[in-house]
Amino acid sequence: MVSCDNYLVVGALWGGATPWWMNSESDKEFTYADSFTSLKIEFVTDANGKAIKMNHDLSYLKNPLERLGPIPEDWEPCVERPK
Repeated sequence: MVSCDNYLVVGALWGGATPWWMNSESDKEFTYADSFTSLKIEFVTDANGKAIKMNHDLSYLKNPLERLGPIPEDWEPCVERPK
């Protein structure tokens, strides 16, 4: 998702997991780091520039992650940053 202040937000879709607010390294590469986790992702796009996969450096998840579809229509247009 995109945050309301234009950051990429990555995280689980279940439970109480806190999402990661990514930092842009390039058009397709993003990083995140805190005292517990570090993450680097890179999007793979098709000939039209549409993201089809996401490579990452997390050892406990399948890599790459395949895009399954669009964000559900009933979700808000952006993610508000926690206060």
